[in-house]
Amino acid sequence: MFENQCCISADFGISCVGGSWRRTHISNRNSPVVSPRTTYVVILFGTILWCSLILLAPYLAASSSPIAEFVYRAFHPICHQLPERSFHLFGAKLAVCVRCSSIYFSFLVGVVLYPFVRGLHNTRTPSRTFLFATLLPIVLEVATEWVGLYQSTALTRSLTGAFLGFILSFIVLPVAIEAGQQLSNKSSTIMQQ
Repeated sequence: MFENQCCISADFGISCVGGSWRRTHISNRNSPVVSPRTTYVVILFGTILWCSLILLAPYLAASSSPIAEFVYRAFHPICHQLPERSFHLFGAKLAVCVRCSSIYFSFLVGVVLYPFVRGLHNTRTPSRTFLFATLLPIVLEVATEWVGLYQSTALTRSLTGAFLGFILSFIVLPVAIEAGQQLSNKSSTIMQQ
């Protein structure tokens, strides 16, 4: 009689007490608290918020909102924000330059596409060689412009930024997902002790 009281599978228990079968969830101590989906959603919504603020700045500036200055100042430490090197919307520059805008918005595109291309459980990252190869176009463009050999255009800054941002999403996401899983597993191990 007692041998049929409970049959346990990996994630769910099937209770068979009293002759009626019911499925109940059993927490697996080794399962991560921070799931790949949770990490992905946090990064996705963070990126959407970041890109929204970039677009919100010129709208606020065009409507003479005092909040516009706050948004521009928030982005100033990470971008020069030169008007002649920025996209404009509503008659005002975006919160960041063309290159930075391209990096952030193409990163967002990469984040949206990531689950369809790689899947959330694939945490294998590209090689360091691949990362350096990804950086090469933007480094060459900046270096040749800095020494005076080449004058970049909005198109080249946009293309090199978009290339970098898109590829970065395929590096950042697997690292973040793996980190979330490792932290969760480490904390569950500590709690078991």
